[in-house]
Amino acid sequence: MKKDIGTEQSDYNQVPGASCGDGSKGADAAQVDADSAQVDSDLSQVQSDVQSLQDNSVSADISKVQSDLSQLRSLGASPDTDPTAALAAGNKALREMASAISWAQGQANGLDGQAHQIAKQADALAQCSG
Repeated sequence: MKKDIGTEQSDYNQVPGASCGDGSKGADAAQVDADSAQVDSDLSQVQSDVQSLQDNSVSADISKVQSDLSQLRSLGASPDTDPTAALAAGNKALREMASAISWAQGQANGLDGQAHQIAKQADALAQCSG
């Protein structure tokens, strides 16, 4: 996304110096709008990646192991290997994943907002008075 914002900013820098008479100002602004659309596409990919991460079965697997462990203990048995450390690590990984997802979504939404602001400014600059 940052690379695409950089491209958009570079294209935006062309708008102020472009000519109204030959239509290049409007064309340059249209390119900035296309760059902004690419950032929108990047945001959609981030959202899709987040959804894939959130659709994992780790949480359900942890619950199943905890349930099985509880059932074993209620029957007076215990597993050959104590899963407590693995369960704690799994829960920690899920918390860290949630934190990373929140950070990534905030960054992506901020960059998308920046892209829209740049496009809006380019469109305003491209208005040629006749």
